[in-house]
Amino acid sequence: MTTLNDSHRHLSPLSTALRLGALFGPTVFGVTAAGVALPEVAAALRADPASVAWVLTAHALALGVGTAVFAKLATSRGLRAALLIGALVLAA
Repeated sequence: MTTLNDSHRHLSPLSTALRLGALFGPTVFGVTAAGVALPEVAAALRADPASVAWVLTAHALALGVGTAVFAKLATSRGLRAALLIGALVLAA
């Protein structure tokens, strides 16, 4: 019988890198994609670009804090509960 720990021993470094890249890639695009909209946001708010750049900072900070909070939640309550709470927060 194969246990969960036994299956992790057979992951190659390439497989691990691909899995981590698949998880981390959307995060990078999520933060950097907002930068494309900054000039239009600045124009719509009649603000200077430096002030609007704080939007990216706030987004990156929320992403970092949210990742840590939901990782702890997934560890303590289980992945299903963390995903359900995350979906509810997103829907709200």
